Amino acid sequence: MKRNVYSVMNVMVYLILLMMAAPTHSRGNASIGRQPYDKNSDDKQNVMPISGRVMNEEGETLVGASVLLKGTSIGTTTDVSGSFTLEVPDPNGILVFSYIGYETQEIPISNRQVIDISLLPDIQALKEIQIVGYGTQAKAEVTSAIASVSAEEIKDMPLVGLDQALQGRAAGVQVTNNSGAPGGGVSIRIRGTSSLGAGNEPLYVVDGVPINNSQTFNQQTGEERINGMSNINPSDIESIEILKDAASASIYGARAANGVVLINTKRGKAGKQQIDLNTWYGFSKVTNRYDLLGSSDFGVLVNEGLATVNVAPAFTQEFIDNPTVDTDWQEEIFRTAPTANVNFSARGGSEKTQYMLGLGYMDQQGVIIESRFKRYNLRINLDQKINDKI
Repeated sequence: MKRNVYSVMNVMVYLILLMMAAPTHSRGNASIGRQPYDKNSDDKQNVMPISGRVMNEEGETLVGASVLLKGTSIGTTTDVSGSFTLEVPDPNGILVFSYIGYETQEIPISNRQVIDISLLPDIQALKEIQIVGYGTQAKAEVTSAIASVSAEEIKDMPLVGLDQALQGRAAGVQVTNNSGAPGGGVSIRIRGTSSLGAGNEPLYVVDGVPINNSQTFNQQTGEERINGMSNINPSDIESIEILKDAASASIYGARAANGVVLINTKRGKAGKQQIDLNTWYGFSKVTNRYDLLGSSDFGVLVNEGLATVNVAPAFTQEFIDNPTVDTDWQEEIFRTAPTANVNFSARGGSEKTQYMLGLGYMDQQGVIIESRFKRYNLRINLDQKINDKI
């Protein structure tokens, strides 16, 4: 019994001595939260939270921007407000920020817990991205599906209509003039002829608004077909995108069965005002005419033909030597036709309001007398930013 009592007393003394030897911490030195990062520690809870926002150069939030700790798979994306929260194991690491159409930036953490960053647009990357349906693809992957014509390619050319801007510049697109009349009908085939009874014309979308390219309008002078796109001034066009694959149907439905021609007109930009005046004047004429017979030659041939069937001559020798009528109908019908074109535009604005004003006048006379096409254009594009959401 005594031996058991001595054993219990020895254990109690040992516990007391052990408690006296343990280090103590005063309340004033007690720390709350995670301990500072120890590079040699294997504790997985030894991480540092980092938060911040990702914006563009204008201070607008970027939704879905990628935030990644360099050299690891630790990362996240920004929410609808452009904010992100990330826990990193190394306060001296490097965060990599990236977003489609913007330059990728690497920012050292340097023990900071709040990091706000503004990404700059990458112009070269924007040129390599094409919008297809509801998503995006690299331009190299959709070269055969989309044809593009920019304003830089057509700005120095004397264009009368949209069809001339597409001829020879869009691969896989066939542009055919149905008549040589000024403003005459034009057929554009993107996927070839797909129907004998229904239409084969593509869907035209101008600044996001689908329009009908009617070529069945009858003039009062006859059944001449008119190009419904001839009312668009080529000087107002910023870019033309031709969607040739089936992805366009995901937006426009069955109307896009023959392809889609997206036309974007010029818009104002914040900054210095830009004023442009473009004018040109030209002539058109028939270069190759038929070599037709004159009155004398015609009379001789008619008389020779009648002689083979024993019929008296229709023209006398006196008429053949001195014809009273000798009309060159090609000379009477054809003419040297002038074409005049004047375009004026003014663009500019502030950060909240951008405008574009375009005025155009075009007068094209045809090489056949009494054929003519006149066009007057007035276009105003006004963009107003009321607040961050509208």
